[in-house]
Amino acid sequence: MPSLPHPHDDHDGYDMPCAEAMLAATLALMTGHAQSGCHRHRALMAKKVTSHLFFLSRHPVMSDNFRAVMARMHGLWRALAEADVDAAPSVCDGLAPDTVEREAPWGGRSHPLH
Repeated sequence: MPSLPHPHDDHDGYDMPCAEAMLAATLALMTGHAQSGCHRHRALMAKKVTSHLFFLSRHPVMSDNFRAVMARMHGLWRALAEADVDAAPSVCDGLAPDTVEREAPWGGRSHPLH
């Protein structure tokens, strides 16, 4: 059960263990991927989902069975991310490719896992 917000919190008011926060972020990215009509944004989100699944598959507080499922999903999303990148047009919603890269969640830098 999430903790109650504190009046002086600078975030949404929920404290979660690292693994739960990573899982919540992964689910949010998966939702964004499913809803996005922009192939370039889908490709970037798929790469980030792949990264999150990699870390979840190795997270020490998760059970062996959970890590096995995450490892299997990592392989599936990695293939999906590669397919999304191959299918992504060079321009997304009228933005130049360098603009889209700068707006990537990790600041336009190459992601450390890819």
